[in-house]
Amino acid sequence: SQPDYLDYLPEYEIATQREALDEGWARIRITGSEFPDAFSEADPAAMRRVQSVRAQKLRFVTEAVMADAVQWCVAAVPTPAWAKKVFPSLPPKKAVAELWKHILHSVRADQRDPVAAWRAHDVRLNRVTQFMAHNQVRAVHFVDEALADAANQPPI
Repeated sequence: SQPDYLDYLPEYEIATQREALDEGWARIRITGSEFPDAFSEADPAAMRRVQSVRAQKLRFVTEAVMADAVQWCVAAVPTPAWAKKVFPSLPPKKAVAELWKHILHSVRADQRDPVAAWRAHDVRLNRVTQFMAHNQVRAVHFVDEALADAANQPPI
C-alpha cells in the first residue's frame, strides 16, 4: 500500500460515529479473532500509523465512552484459532471450552450471584483507583508470577 493511504479514514466513517453518538446509540462489540495471525507479516510501524490516525480522528468516540456518555458493552467470543493460540497443547474443541471457562470466570459469570460478584469487584477497583489517584501513582508494572519464577525474580 502507498504511505498516503495509511493516513486515510473515510469521512463517512467519522460521520457515522458522530451520528451514533448524537442519537444516543448504545455500542456493542463482539470480538474473537478467526485469524489471530492475520497481520503478523504487516509492518508494525504502518500498523501503528493506521491505528494512530484512526484514534485521532475518532477521539470524540473514545472521550464519550470514557465519560460514560454512551452505553457500551464488549463481548469476547472464543474462536478455535484464538483458543489454540492461548492453549496450543489442547485439541481445538477443548481449547475453546477452556477459553470460555476463563472468560466467564473473568467476568464473574461463574459465581453463584454474578451481579453481586461484579459489584464487589467494581468496589475493589474503585478503592484501588482512589488509592492510586490519592498517591499520584503514574505507572503500574504487572509481572506474571510464572514468568517471574522462570526468571528467578520475585513478582512485583
